Amino acid sequence: MYVINGGTLAVTDYTGAGTTGTLKIYATYIYVDATSTVSAAGRGMPGYSQPSTVVPGDRVPSTPTSLAVTQAPSDEQLLAAWALPRLEPHLDDSPRHPFVRLVDTLTFPPHRLAYALISVLMVGAFSVIPFISTSFVANVGVTESQLPLVFVAGGLLTLATTPLAGRLVDRLGGLAVLRGVVPLSALGMLIVTHLPAVGIGGAATAAAFLMATNSARMVTAMSLITASVEPRRRGGFMSVNSSVQHLASGLGTTIGGLIVEGGAGEPLRHFGTVGILAAALTLTSLWIAPRVRPANQHGA
Repeated sequence: MYVINGGTLAVTDYTGAGTTGTLKIYATYIYVDATSTVSAAGRGMPGYSQPSTVVPGDRVPSTPTSLAVTQAPSDEQLLAAWALPRLEPHLDDSPRHPFVRLVDTLTFPPHRLAYALISVLMVGAFSVIPFISTSFVANVGVTESQLPLVFVAGGLLTLATTPLAGRLVDRLGGLAVLRGVVPLSALGMLIVTHLPAVGIGGAATAAAFLMATNSARMVTAMSLITASVEPRRRGGFMSVNSSVQHLASGLGTTIGGLIVEGGAGEPLRHFGTVGILAAALTLTSLWIAPRVRPANQHGA
C-alpha cells in the first residue's frame, strides 16, 4: 500500500507473473508500509544509489520516476489483469487543465461533425415522440387503456430489428446502413404524424415501424460517431456527447411543443407540420454522416 501526498499514482506498465510491475510516480513524497518493498531505479531519487531499496517507513522525495514494485496481488487484481483490456491507448496523460481539455473536446473539428450528426437525429426524433400518445388518443381513435399495447408492439419489433441493424453495420458498414434506414425513419415520422382515425391496429403498426427504424438509425449513427473518435479522446467525447444528446432532445421537444396545439379532449393540431420538420432534420443527417470520418482518416 502506498500513501501519496501531493500527487497522483499512475500505472504505466505491468510485467511479470502477477507480482512485479513498473509504476510511474508523480508525488511529493512516497510513504512505504511494512508489507511492501520498493526498489528505486532511475533519476529523480536524490540521495539514493540506483537501484536502491526503500526501507519501510522511509519518506522518499520524488519527481516523476520509475519504481520496480514487488508485492503479492489479490485474487481480484489477478482476475482484473486477466479479464480487462489494456487501457494505455485510451489515456491522455498530457498535463492540461480539465477546462482546456473540455474546450478541446468541444471544438475539435471531427467532434463537431459528430455532435452535429447526433443533434439533428435527436431533435428530429424528440420533436415527434413526446406527442405520439396525445395524438393517438386525440386524433387516431386509440383509448388510453390501449396505449400500452401500441408501445409493447413497437418494443417487441425493436428487439428483433436492432440486432439485425447491428449485424448489417458489421457486414456493410455504418454509412451504407444509415443511408438505408434514415429515409425509412423519416417516412415513419410522416406516417405517425399524419395518421387519420385508424384505431389500435393502424396506430400500433405505425408506431412499431417508427420505433424500429429510429432504433436502427441510432445504432448505425453511433457506430459512425464512436469510430470517429481517437481512443485517447473517447472518454471525454462520450461524456460531452451524452450532454449533447440530452440538450438536443430537450430542444426537439420544445420546438414540437411550440408548434402543436390542442389535445386534452380536443384534436391535436399542426402535428403534421412537426412531422415534416422532423423528417427534414432527419434527412439532413444524410449530408452530415459521410463527413464523420473514422479516427484514422482525420486530416485525410
